[in-house]
Amino acid sequence: MILREYFSLFLQNLIEITKQIHATMKKQILLFLALIMSMMVTAQVTIQMEKEGGVYKVPCIVNGVKMKFIFDTGAATVSMSQTMAQFLLDGDYLSESDIKGIGQSQLADGSIVNHAIINLRDIEIGGMHIHNIEATVIEGQNAPLLLGQSAISELGRISIEGNKLIIHSSDKKLSQQQIAKLEDQANRYINAESYSAAIECFIQIDESKGLSENGLEQLCSAFLMDNQYDNCIQYCKRWLKEFEEKGDLYNKEMIYNSLALSYRYGFEDYTSALIWYQKDLDILNSPGFCHYYDEEEGLFDRLVASLNSSIGDCYYQNSNYFQAEKFYKQAIKSQCKSLNVNMEEILQGKMQDERLGYYMYDYAFCFYKQKHNVDGDEVMKLAALCGNQDAIDFCRKYNINYQTKSSKLFE
Repeated sequence: MILREYFSLFLQNLIEITKQIHATMKKQILLFLALIMSMMVTAQVTIQMEKEGGVYKVPCIVNGVKMKFIFDTGAATVSMSQTMAQFLLDGDYLSESDIKGIGQSQLADGSIVNHAIINLRDIEIGGMHIHNIEATVIEGQNAPLLLGQSAISELGRISIEGNKLIIHSSDKKLSQQQIAKLEDQANRYINAESYSAAIECFIQIDESKGLSENGLEQLCSAFLMDNQYDNCIQYCKRWLKEFEEKGDLYNKEMIYNSLALSYRYGFEDYTSALIWYQKDLDILNSPGFCHYYDEEEGLFDRLVASLNSSIGDCYYQNSNYFQAEKFYKQAIKSQCKSLNVNMEEILQGKMQDERLGYYMYDYAFCFYKQKHNVDGDEVMKLAALCGNQDAIDFCRKYNINYQTKSSKLFE
Protein backbone atom coordinates (compact mmCIF):
# COMPACT_ATOMS: atom_id res chain seq x y z
CA MET A 1 0.00 0.00 0.00
CA ILE A 2 2.95 2.31 0.72
CA LEU A 3 4.23 1.74 -2.82
CA ARG A 4 0.81 2.58 -4.30
CA GLU A 5 0.57 5.82 -2.35
CA TYR A 6 4.11 6.73 -3.40
CA PHE A 7 3.15 6.14 -7.04
CA SER A 8 0.10 8.35 -7.02
CA LEU A 9 1.32 11.22 -4.86
CA PHE A 10 4.91 11.64 -6.03
CA LEU A 11 5.60 9.79 -9.28
CA GLN A 12 3.60 12.25 -11.40
CA ASN A 13 6.26 14.96 -11.35
CA LEU A 14 9.36 12.96 -10.42
CA ILE A 15 9.35 10.08 -12.91
CA GLU A 16 12.35 11.40 -14.86
CA ILE A 17 14.69 11.94 -11.90
CA THR A 18 17.96 10.05 -11.82
CA LYS A 19 18.83 7.99 -8.80
CA GLN A 20 22.28 7.57 -7.34
CA ILE A 21 23.46 4.57 -5.34
CA HIS A 22 25.98 5.28 -2.59
CA ALA A 23 29.37 3.63 -2.70
CA THR A 24 28.51 1.34 0.20
CA MET A 25 25.34 0.18 -1.56
CA LYS A 26 27.29 -0.43 -4.76
CA LYS A 27 29.65 -2.67 -2.83
CA GLN A 28 26.72 -4.65 -1.41
CA ILE A 29 25.26 -5.05 -4.88
CA LEU A 30 28.53 -6.33 -6.33
CA LEU A 31 28.96 -8.81 -3.49
CA PHE A 32 25.38 -9.96 -3.77
CA LEU A 33 25.51 -10.41 -7.54
CA ALA A 34 28.76 -12.31 -7.22
CA LEU A 35 27.00 -14.67 -4.81
CA ILE A 36 24.13 -15.16 -7.24
CA MET A 37 26.48 -15.82 -10.12
CA SER A 38 28.18 -18.50 -8.07
CA MET A 39 24.82 -20.20 -7.50
CA MET A 40 23.53 -20.01 -11.06
CA VAL A 41 24.87 -20.66 -14.53
CA THR A 42 23.38 -18.18 -16.94
CA ALA A 43 23.49 -17.77 -20.68
CA GLN A 44 22.21 -15.23 -23.12
CA VAL A 45 21.55 -14.77 -26.81
CA THR A 46 22.28 -11.39 -28.38
CA ILE A 47 20.46 -10.43 -31.57
CA GLN A 48 21.45 -7.44 -33.68
CA MET A 49 18.29 -5.56 -34.60
CA GLU A 50 18.04 -3.44 -37.74
CA LYS A 51 16.70 0.10 -37.47
CA GLU A 52 14.45 1.11 -40.34
CA GLY A 53 12.20 4.15 -40.42
CA GLY A 54 12.59 4.80 -36.69
CA VAL A 55 11.69 1.24 -35.60
CA TYR A 56 13.77 -1.84 -34.81
CA LYS A 57 13.32 -5.03 -36.80
CA VAL A 58 14.26 -8.52 -35.62
CA PRO A 59 15.25 -11.25 -38.10
CA CYS A 60 13.07 -14.36 -37.61
CA ILE A 61 12.30 -17.61 -39.39
CA VAL A 62 8.57 -18.35 -39.38
CA ASN A 63 7.58 -21.90 -40.35
CA GLY A 64 10.81 -22.01 -42.38
CA VAL A 65 10.43 -18.59 -44.07
CA LYS A 66 12.88 -15.78 -43.31
CA MET A 67 11.17 -12.56 -42.22
CA LYS A 68 11.93 -9.33 -40.38
CA PHE A 69 9.48 -8.28 -37.67
CA ILE A 70 9.13 -4.91 -35.98
CA PHE A 71 9.87 -5.53 -32.30
CA ASP A 72 6.80 -4.05 -30.59
CA THR A 73 6.39 -4.61 -26.85
CA GLY A 74 3.13 -2.64 -26.95
CA ALA A 75 1.43 -5.00 -29.41
CA ALA A 76 -0.63 -7.83 -27.94
CA THR A 77 0.06 -10.37 -30.68
CA VAL A 78 2.19 -11.17 -33.67
CA SER A 79 0.55 -9.64 -36.75
CA MET A 80 1.05 -9.66 -40.50
CA SER A 81 -0.68 -8.57 -43.69
CA GLN A 82 -3.13 -10.61 -45.74
CA THR A 83 -0.54 -10.72 -48.51
CA MET A 84 2.09 -12.33 -46.28
CA ALA A 85 -0.40 -14.82 -44.83
CA GLN A 86 -1.53 -15.78 -48.34
CA PHE A 87 2.11 -16.30 -49.36
CA LEU A 88 2.59 -18.69 -46.43
CA LEU A 89 -0.62 -20.53 -47.29
CA ASP A 90 0.19 -20.81 -50.99
CA GLY A 91 3.68 -22.12 -50.22
CA ASP A 92 2.39 -24.73 -47.77
CA TYR A 93 4.18 -22.96 -44.93
CA LEU A 94 0.76 -22.50 -43.37
CA SER A 95 -1.98 -25.11 -43.44
CA GLU A 96 -5.74 -24.63 -43.34
CA SER A 97 -5.74 -26.19 -39.86
CA ASP A 98 -3.57 -23.26 -38.71
CA ILE A 99 -6.42 -20.83 -39.45
CA LYS A 100 -8.23 -20.52 -36.12
CA GLY A 101 -11.04 -18.07 -36.80
CA ILE A 102 -12.03 -14.43 -36.90
CA GLY A 103 -11.50 -11.75 -34.26
CA GLN A 104 -11.78 -7.98 -33.91
CA SER A 105 -9.20 -5.26 -33.30
CA GLN A 106 -9.55 -1.66 -32.18
CA LEU A 107 -7.45 0.80 -34.16
CA ALA A 108 -5.86 3.96 -32.76
CA ASP A 109 -8.81 6.03 -34.02
CA GLY A 110 -11.24 3.85 -32.07
CA SER A 111 -12.67 2.01 -35.08
CA ILE A 112 -13.19 -1.78 -34.98
CA VAL A 113 -11.91 -4.01 -37.79
CA ASN A 114 -12.11 -7.76 -38.37
CA HIS A 115 -9.01 -9.90 -38.61
CA ALA A 116 -8.15 -13.54 -39.08
CA ILE A 117 -6.47 -15.47 -36.28
CA ILE A 118 -3.78 -17.98 -37.25
CA ASN A 119 -1.35 -20.29 -35.49
CA LEU A 120 2.36 -20.04 -36.30
CA ARG A 121 3.82 -23.44 -35.55
CA ASP A 122 7.44 -22.36 -35.20
CA ILE A 123 9.24 -19.02 -34.88
CA GLU A 124 13.03 -19.10 -34.67
CA ILE A 125 14.70 -16.05 -33.14
CA GLY A 126 18.46 -16.07 -32.61
CA GLY A 127 18.54 -19.86 -32.69
CA MET A 128 15.74 -20.14 -30.12
CA HIS A 129 12.44 -21.75 -31.14
CA ILE A 130 9.01 -20.85 -29.81
CA HIS A 131 6.01 -22.87 -30.90
CA ASN A 132 2.29 -22.42 -31.60
CA ILE A 133 2.16 -18.64 -31.40
CA GLU A 134 -1.13 -16.86 -32.03
CA ALA A 135 -0.99 -14.20 -34.74
CA THR A 136 -3.49 -11.84 -36.36
CA VAL A 137 -3.82 -11.19 -40.08
CA ILE A 138 -4.63 -7.54 -40.77
CA GLU A 139 -6.58 -6.39 -43.81
CA GLY A 140 -4.54 -4.60 -46.47
CA GLN A 141 -1.33 -5.30 -48.35
CA ASN A 142 0.89 -2.90 -46.41
CA ALA A 143 0.20 -3.97 -42.83
CA PRO A 144 3.58 -4.28 -41.06
CA LEU A 145 5.01 -7.46 -39.57
CA LEU A 146 4.82 -6.95 -35.81
CA LEU A 147 6.41 -9.17 -33.18
CA GLY A 148 4.08 -8.62 -30.24
CA GLN A 149 3.59 -10.03 -26.77
CA SER A 150 2.18 -13.39 -27.88
CA ALA A 151 5.75 -14.17 -29.02
CA ILE A 152 7.87 -11.87 -26.85
CA SER A 153 6.44 -13.28 -23.60
CA GLU A 154 7.57 -16.77 -24.68
CA LEU A 155 11.21 -15.73 -24.96
CA GLY A 156 11.67 -15.40 -21.21
CA ARG A 157 13.61 -12.48 -19.83
CA ILE A 158 14.81 -9.98 -22.39
CA SER A 159 16.58 -6.64 -22.28
CA ILE A 160 17.33 -4.03 -24.91
CA GLU A 161 20.64 -2.20 -25.21
CA GLY A 162 20.56 0.18 -28.14
CA ASN A 163 19.98 -1.96 -31.22
CA LYS A 164 20.77 -5.19 -29.40
CA LEU A 165 18.05 -7.55 -28.21
CA ILE A 166 19.37 -9.75 -25.42
CA ILE A 167 17.51 -12.95 -24.47
CA HIS A 168 18.56 -14.33 -21.11
CA SER A 169 18.20 -17.90 -19.96
CA SER A 170 19.01 -19.92 -16.86
CA ASP A 171 19.69 -23.60 -16.37
CA LYS A 172 19.61 -24.00 -12.59
CA LYS A 173 16.73 -23.78 -10.10
CA LEU A 174 17.00 -21.98 -6.80
CA SER A 175 15.97 -23.49 -3.49
CA GLN A 176 13.07 -22.03 -1.53
CA GLN A 177 15.57 -20.66 0.98
CA GLN A 178 17.53 -18.91 -1.78
CA ILE A 179 14.32 -17.48 -3.25
CA ALA A 180 13.23 -16.18 0.16
CA LYS A 181 16.59 -14.43 0.55
CA LEU A 182 16.25 -12.88 -2.90
CA GLU A 183 12.76 -11.62 -2.10
CA ASP A 184 13.98 -10.08 1.15
CA GLN A 185 16.94 -8.48 -0.59
CA ALA A 186 14.74 -7.11 -3.37
CA ASN A 187 12.49 -5.41 -0.83
CA ARG A 188 15.54 -3.91 0.86
CA TYR A 189 16.79 -2.52 -2.44
CA ILE A 190 13.37 -1.02 -3.22
CA ASN A 191 13.28 0.69 0.16
CA ALA A 192 16.77 2.06 -0.57
CA GLU A 193 15.60 3.20 -4.05
CA SER A 194 18.21 0.90 -5.66
CA TYR A 195 15.77 -0.26 -8.32
CA SER A 196 18.24 -1.81 -10.78
CA ALA A 197 19.52 -4.09 -8.02
CA ALA A 198 15.97 -5.04 -7.04
CA ILE A 199 15.26 -5.88 -10.68
CA GLU A 200 18.18 -8.33 -10.72
CA CYS A 201 16.72 -10.11 -7.69
CA PHE A 202 13.24 -10.41 -9.21
CA ILE A 203 14.67 -11.63 -12.51
CA GLN A 204 16.58 -14.41 -10.75
CA ILE A 205 13.36 -15.53 -9.05
CA ASP A 206 11.44 -15.34 -12.31
CA GLU A 207 13.98 -17.48 -14.14
CA SER A 208 13.85 -20.08 -11.39
CA LYS A 209 10.16 -20.50 -10.61
CA GLY A 210 8.25 -17.58 -12.09
CA LEU A 211 6.88 -14.60 -10.20
CA SER A 212 3.67 -14.29 -8.23
CA GLU A 213 1.17 -11.52 -8.96
CA ASN A 214 2.76 -9.41 -6.25
CA GLY A 215 6.26 -10.16 -7.54
CA LEU A 216 5.37 -9.15 -11.10
CA GLU A 217 3.74 -5.97 -9.84
CA GLN A 218 6.89 -5.10 -7.85
CA LEU A 219 9.12 -5.87 -10.83
CA CYS A 220 7.04 -3.64 -13.12
CA SER A 221 7.18 -0.87 -10.53
CA ALA A 222 10.96 -1.21 -10.28
CA PHE A 223 11.34 -1.05 -14.07
CA LEU A 224 9.21 2.09 -14.08
CA MET A 225 11.16 3.78 -11.31
CA ASP A 226 14.42 2.87 -13.09
CA ASN A 227 13.12 4.47 -16.34
CA GLN A 228 13.18 1.10 -18.14
CA TYR A 229 9.90 1.78 -19.90
CA ASP A 230 10.20 -0.90 -22.62
CA ASN A 231 10.80 -3.60 -20.03
CA CYS A 232 8.01 -2.25 -17.84
CA ILE A 233 5.54 -2.53 -20.73
CA GLN A 234 6.77 -6.02 -21.62
CA TYR A 235 6.26 -7.40 -18.11
CA CYS A 236 2.98 -5.54 -17.58
CA LYS A 237 1.60 -7.13 -20.75
CA ARG A 238 2.81 -10.52 -19.57
CA TRP A 239 1.11 -10.00 -16.22
CA LEU A 240 -2.16 -9.19 -17.95
CA LYS A 241 -1.86 -12.27 -20.13
CA GLU A 242 -1.24 -14.56 -17.15
CA PHE A 243 -3.52 -13.08 -14.51
CA GLU A 244 -6.21 -10.89 -16.09
CA GLU A 245 -9.00 -13.38 -15.46
CA LYS A 246 -8.08 -14.21 -11.88
CA GLY A 247 -5.92 -11.27 -10.85
CA ASP A 248 -6.60 -9.27 -7.73
CA LEU A 249 -8.14 -5.89 -8.55
CA TYR A 250 -5.56 -4.02 -6.47
CA ASN A 251 -2.63 -5.52 -8.39
CA LYS A 252 -4.43 -5.09 -11.70
CA GLU A 253 -4.98 -1.42 -10.95
CA MET A 254 -1.25 -1.06 -10.25
CA ILE A 255 -0.37 -2.64 -13.59
CA TYR A 256 -2.77 -0.37 -15.50
CA ASN A 257 -1.17 2.61 -13.80
CA SER A 258 2.33 1.38 -14.67
CA LEU A 259 1.38 0.96 -18.33
CA ALA A 260 -0.13 4.44 -18.45
CA LEU A 261 2.95 6.01 -16.89
CA SER A 262 5.31 4.11 -19.21
CA TYR A 263 3.53 5.28 -22.34
CA ARG A 264 3.17 8.81 -21.01
CA TYR A 265 6.67 9.46 -19.69
CA GLY A 266 8.66 6.93 -21.69
CA PHE A 267 7.24 7.63 -25.15
CA GLU A 268 5.00 10.72 -24.78
CA ASP A 269 2.23 8.56 -26.23
CA TYR A 270 -0.69 10.29 -24.53
CA THR A 271 -3.35 8.42 -26.51
CA SER A 272 -2.12 5.02 -25.29
CA ALA A 273 -1.64 6.42 -21.79
CA LEU A 274 -5.28 7.55 -21.78
CA ILE A 275 -6.46 4.02 -22.55
CA TRP A 276 -4.68 2.58 -19.51
CA TYR A 277 -5.51 5.51 -17.23
CA GLN A 278 -9.21 5.00 -18.04
CA LYS A 279 -8.96 1.29 -17.22
CA ASP A 280 -7.29 2.29 -13.96
CA LEU A 281 -10.07 4.76 -13.16
CA ASP A 282 -12.74 2.15 -13.96
CA ILE A 283 -11.23 -0.11 -11.29
CA LEU A 284 -11.08 2.70 -8.73
CA ASN A 285 -14.75 3.42 -9.44
CA SER A 286 -15.78 -0.24 -9.13
CA PRO A 287 -18.03 -1.14 -6.14
CA GLY A 288 -16.16 -1.67 -2.92
CA PHE A 289 -12.67 -0.93 -4.25
CA CYS A 290 -12.25 2.02 -1.88
CA HIS A 291 -12.08 -0.47 1.02
CA TYR A 292 -8.50 -1.27 0.00
CA TYR A 293 -7.63 2.15 1.44
CA ASP A 294 -9.69 2.18 4.62
CA GLU A 295 -6.65 2.35 6.86
CA GLU A 296 -5.94 6.01 6.05
CA GLU A 297 -8.67 8.59 5.87
CA GLY A 298 -8.78 10.54 2.63
CA LEU A 299 -6.18 8.40 0.82
CA PHE A 300 -8.62 6.89 -1.67
CA ASP A 301 -10.02 10.29 -2.67
CA ARG A 302 -6.47 11.63 -3.10
CA LEU A 303 -5.70 8.74 -5.45
CA VAL A 304 -8.87 9.39 -7.45
CA ALA A 305 -7.94 13.07 -7.65
CA SER A 306 -4.42 12.26 -8.85
CA LEU A 307 -5.70 9.86 -11.50
CA ASN A 308 -8.28 12.34 -12.82
CA SER A 309 -5.54 14.97 -13.00
CA SER A 310 -3.33 12.57 -14.99
CA ILE A 311 -6.14 11.93 -17.46
CA GLY A 312 -6.64 15.67 -17.71
CA ASP A 313 -2.91 16.11 -18.44
CA CYS A 314 -3.08 13.63 -21.34
CA TYR A 315 -6.11 15.31 -22.87
CA TYR A 316 -4.36 18.67 -22.45
CA GLN A 317 -1.24 17.38 -24.22
CA ASN A 318 -3.48 16.17 -27.06
CA SER A 319 -5.00 19.70 -27.25
CA ASN A 320 -8.43 18.43 -26.16
CA TYR A 321 -8.93 21.19 -23.62
CA PHE A 322 -12.67 20.62 -23.21
CA GLN A 323 -12.12 17.03 -22.03
CA ALA A 324 -9.12 18.05 -19.93
CA GLU A 325 -11.30 20.65 -18.19
CA LYS A 326 -13.81 17.99 -17.08
CA PHE A 327 -11.18 15.74 -15.52
CA TYR A 328 -9.29 18.57 -13.80
CA LYS A 329 -12.60 19.69 -12.26
CA GLN A 330 -13.21 16.16 -10.97
CA ALA A 331 -9.67 16.07 -9.57
CA ILE A 332 -10.39 19.26 -7.63
CA LYS A 333 -13.65 17.89 -6.23
CA SER A 334 -12.00 14.62 -5.11
CA GLN A 335 -9.09 16.48 -3.51
CA CYS A 336 -11.50 18.76 -1.63
CA LYS A 337 -13.36 15.66 -0.43
CA SER A 338 -10.12 14.10 0.82
CA LEU A 339 -9.37 17.30 2.76
CA ASN A 340 -12.96 17.65 3.99
CA VAL A 341 -12.98 21.28 2.84
CA ASN A 342 -15.62 23.27 0.94
CA MET A 343 -15.27 26.09 -1.57
CA GLU A 344 -16.28 28.76 0.94
CA GLU A 345 -13.31 27.84 3.14
CA ILE A 346 -11.00 28.05 0.14
CA LEU A 347 -12.39 31.48 -0.78
CA GLN A 348 -11.66 32.61 2.76
CA GLY A 349 -8.03 31.52 2.37
CA LYS A 350 -8.37 28.83 5.06
CA MET A 351 -6.99 25.97 2.98
CA GLN A 352 -3.37 25.79 1.89
CA ASP A 353 -2.86 22.57 -0.08
CA GLU A 354 -0.16 22.23 -2.72
CA ARG A 355 -1.86 19.56 -4.80
CA LEU A 356 -5.25 21.25 -4.76
CA GLY A 357 -3.61 24.45 -5.96
CA TYR A 358 -1.74 22.49 -8.63
CA TYR A 359 -4.99 20.98 -9.99
CA MET A 360 -6.68 24.39 -10.06
CA TYR A 361 -3.70 25.95 -11.83
CA ASP A 362 -3.95 23.37 -14.63
CA TYR A 363 -7.73 23.75 -14.73
CA ALA A 364 -7.37 27.50 -15.24
CA PHE A 365 -5.21 27.03 -18.32
CA CYS A 366 -7.90 24.90 -19.95
CA PHE A 367 -10.10 28.01 -19.89
CA TYR A 368 -7.32 30.21 -21.21
CA LYS A 369 -6.67 27.80 -24.09
CA GLN A 370 -10.37 28.02 -25.01
CA LYS A 371 -10.32 31.84 -24.77
CA HIS A 372 -12.54 31.80 -21.68
CA ASN A 373 -10.25 34.23 -19.88
CA VAL A 374 -12.76 35.40 -17.26
CA ASP A 375 -13.34 31.85 -16.00
CA GLY A 376 -9.61 31.19 -16.21
CA ASP A 377 -8.91 34.18 -13.96
CA GLU A 378 -11.49 33.01 -11.43
CA VAL A 379 -9.91 29.56 -11.15
CA MET A 380 -6.41 31.03 -11.06
CA LYS A 381 -7.50 33.07 -8.02
CA LEU A 382 -8.52 29.85 -6.27
CA ALA A 383 -5.17 28.25 -7.11
CA ALA A 384 -3.40 31.26 -5.58
CA LEU A 385 -5.61 31.13 -2.47
CA CYS A 386 -4.54 27.49 -2.03
CA GLY A 387 -0.92 28.65 -1.92
CA ASN A 388 0.20 27.60 -5.41
CA GLN A 389 3.24 29.79 -6.04
CA ASP A 390 2.95 29.63 -9.83
CA ALA A 391 -0.64 30.88 -9.55
CA ILE A 392 0.40 33.66 -7.16
CA ASP A 393 3.12 34.77 -9.58
CA PHE A 394 0.66 34.64 -12.48
CA CYS A 395 -1.89 36.79 -10.61
CA ARG A 396 0.76 39.34 -9.71
CA LYS A 397 2.08 39.48 -13.28
CA TYR A 398 -1.36 40.09 -14.78
CA ASN A 399 -2.76 42.21 -11.89
CA ILE A 400 -5.39 39.67 -10.85
CA ASN A 401 -6.62 40.33 -7.30
CA TYR A 402 -6.93 36.81 -5.93
CA GLN A 403 -8.28 38.01 -2.59
CA THR A 404 -11.67 38.83 -4.14
CA LYS A 405 -14.66 36.49 -4.30
CA SER A 406 -14.64 33.97 -7.12
CA SER A 407 -17.39 32.73 -9.43
CA LYS A 408 -19.60 29.66 -8.90
CA LEU A 409 -17.67 27.30 -11.17
CA PHE A 410 -17.67 24.51 -8.60
CA GLU A 411 -21.26 24.60 -7.43
